[in-house]
Amino acid sequence: MMDFEKVLGIIIREFDEKEVHYGLIGGFALGIFGLHRATIDLDFLIDKNDIEKVEKIMKAIGYKCIYKSEDVSQYISDIKILGEIDFLHAFREKAKKMLERVKEKDIFEGRFKIKILIPEDIIGLKLQAISNNPGREAKEYLDIENLMAHFGKELDWSIIEEYFYLFGKDKKFKELKNVLKLNKDVRKWLIENIDGIGLKESCHFLRNIGFKGLPIIDVHIQNFLKKIGKYDGKKLNKNKYLELEKKFLELSKELKIPAEELDIAIWLYESKEKEFYG
Repeated sequence: MMDFEKVLGIIIREFDEKEVHYGLIGGFALGIFGLHRATIDLDFLIDKNDIEKVEKIMKAIGYKCIYKSEDVSQYISDIKILGEIDFLHAFREKAKKMLERVKEKDIFEGRFKIKILIPEDIIGLKLQAISNNPGREAKEYLDIENLMAHFGKELDWSIIEEYFYLFGKDKKFKELKNVLKLNKDVRKWLIENIDGIGLKESCHFLRNIGFKGLPIIDVHIQNFLKKIGKYDGKKLNKNKYLELEKKFLELSKELKIPAEELDIAIWLYESKEKEFYG
């Protein structure tokens, strides 16, 4: 199994020294954003002018090229902890723009800084993946929905809309935006039209039927927020509940853990259970 910390430590150092224009993409990039997905390799976007530099670096640190085309190159090592690394080649203007927009992020508790594509551009690459292979549609759209739900108003929606139109998926773009807006609209409708449904119960119901990004401020969340100084323990009326919701979502983004997963993690912590059965 790949030793991500060891491999990235070497790759980042070499790329920085040789001035390789790169951006991390793929499953590991999603993990850095807090959207955890199992991955066994690393994926990068690199400038086409740096392909030869990258090839020399990869061979020097113990990799061999197993496939190379105008669009991609794949490297693998016989040393298991080095694993497999795939590169997309940026030669079109839009792909080069992605590399101009990369952001540096701390990884492994600040031991390294890595350049990573912004969420909008990762969405663009996922749409390209769907266009190249429609069989990946379900998986890629799930990642796209999670990125949209996780970052919400922080996203530059004009960039995302341009990608959807580029790949002829303008209807899908409108559908996904409506789903995100629907979270709040449906919740409001439930509260106003169904007796006995309040802020917490509406979120519980919606999350159970597949809606994302909705926190449930249950007792374990309240106790946890008290422990970390984000809840003064005052009576939980509507305004206080919405205040705690906001603080919980801020914590979710700060920790880079989706609200649903953070909820479970806190439940496990507070209940001292080792496994979630819900």
